[in-house]
Amino acid sequence: MRALLLAALLFVGCSTPPPQAPASRSPGPLPELSIYHLPGAWTDQDGKELTLPELRGKVRLLAMVYTSCPQACPRIIADMKSIDEDLRKRHPAGVELVLVTFDPETDTPERLRQLADEQKLDPRWRLIRGDSQQVQELAAVLGVKYRKVSATDFAHSNLITVLDADGVVVHQQEGLGVERSRSIDAVEKALTSCCSEEEGP
Repeated sequence: MRALLLAALLFVGCSTPPPQAPASRSPGPLPELSIYHLPGAWTDQDGKELTLPELRGKVRLLAMVYTSCPQACPRIIADMKSIDEDLRKRHPAGVELVLVTFDPETDTPERLRQLADEQKLDPRWRLIRGDSQQVQELAAVLGVKYRKVSATDFAHSNLITVLDADGVVVHQQEGLGVERSRSIDAVEKALTSCCSEEEGP
């Protein structure tokens, strides 16, 4: 996994200098394996533009889905909700959660907002879209496979990724409805590390 992430990040970053997060949010350079090195502007469910480094500073759960997905994607979202619900028993604030669409041609901000409303997702959820190249680059870095099989359907990996506060992959949960204790442990370790660094000496 480490070698794959490094190779993918080096490939997509060779022609464009990686954007850096604002110093006020998380000082210091991004780690080598941070997905936040990926360039480009994205748009969320409220039509707000953002870059991936703007997500820096919070532990996050991330998954790649699409709004017209009839079965797997709603189950991925349900699994993310379950992880978050268990975490909030010990960490009331929970974590930040990100959904990235495979289908930017169809999934406008309005459709992303509709999905958020249908799934009753609170403001901690960011649903984002980029252009096709950005989506391919992010999927490559995360090891997510997908392909369009019809006008409205994609075959895709079912992965939930745990990112630490610097955007480094610390764990991936594969499958639907699987046992989630390892994901919860990974988030808690990342939260502990994040809080310790914020407190400082």
